[in-house]
Order: sequence, then structure tokens, then C-alpha cells
Amino acid sequence: SEDEAYVILEWSTGTRAFEAVPSSVFFYRRNIGTSSITGDSISPFSIQILPGPVDVTSAKLDSRVQSCTALSNCSFTIQAKDSGGNNVFNCGEDPTFNVTIVGIGGWAGDGRVNEANFLSPIAIPTSITPNEWAFFDHVDVVHGSTSVQLSGGALTTMLSEDDVVIMEKELYTVGKVNSTTLVLTTPYLDNTAKGISCYKASKTCR
Repeated sequence: SEDEAYVILEWSTGTRAFEAVPSSVFFYRRNIGTSSITGDSISPFSIQILPGPVDVTSAKLDSRVQSCTALSNCSFTIQAKDSGGNNVFNCGEDPTFNVTIVGIGGWAGDGRVNEANFLSPIAIPTSITPNEWAFFDHVDVVHGSTSVQLSGGALTTMLSEDDVVIMEKELYTVGKVNSTTLVLTTPYLDNTAKGISCYKASKTCR
């Protein structure tokens, strides 16, 4: 048979008799690292996980898109995803999707337009527009700073407090904005740089 075993750790000094070491002192928590900005402890660390590259080469409409009335404009949304299935919405750049709409039945499939027969399916011209993001300005940024310098030509009325902006594929929340400066609620995390692109994004990007 097997019985439970117990171990007691004791300590003593030249003037102090042996006594048991309480389990409460076996382990302790210690924060490591200090902020280069405030000097305060930055442990435990906060991290932001960004989606990877768009992992798709082609796509088609699913069964939820049933039909489009002739001579009318129709639209649908493409949601980009990375290889892990995460939504890719925070690049702030046009993903340059190639969208082709081709007839598959009737005259559209036969390639017929009125009395003209082109002998191949009719292709419909398409256009792609961004969904809830827009270019804001080229800005100067400093690593660890919450202050972003504007070029002077930005339409600052585009942004207000609590809006979301994208710089170098990372999300930041706007604290204040004026004609020369955009103040973030958190420090800029990427490398110091001049003239990088800053985009306004949807608040749902958070």
C-alpha cells in the first residue's frame, strides 16, 4: 500500500531554535521591468495580438446572397481573415481584392445582351470601397509618446475623442486632437518615424 508522505522544512539561527517554515513564504510575487516612460513596474505585461496577413486567394458569394435585380446596384461585404480565422480589419489599407461577377444562367450565362450574343458569360463591372475607414493624415510619431504630430493639412474634424485610429497596423484611441497634434490615450508602440500613414477606423475594430 502507499501512504501520503509529509515534509516539514525548518530553519534556525545561532540564537533561534528550529521552527517550521510556513508554506506562505515558499513562493512570492515580484514584478519585473520598469517603464521607460513613467519608471513604474510594467509587470505583468500587457500585449496586443494583431491578425496575420489575409489568407485567401479567391472567394464567392454564399447562399445568403440570393439575387440582384436587373439594372440595379447591388453590394456585399468581404470580410478578410488570416490563417487562424481572425478578422483582418486593422491594416488601414486597401486590400486590393479582385472581384469578378460573371453570369451563370439565362442570357447572362449565355453571353447575350438583347440581340447581341457574345458567346461567353457576361461579366459585370465592379468597384471596391472601404468600409468604415478613411485616410486621415501623414504623421510623425515617437516611440513611447502619446503625442502624434500632424502635417498641418489634416481635416481634424474627422476625429474626436474616443475615435479609433490605425498607425503601422496597430490600433489607438484618440484622447484629444487639434490643428497640430493628435493625443493618444496610450503610448505609441512602434518605432519612431516621420510621415507614416494614419487612418480613422471604425470603433468596432477594438
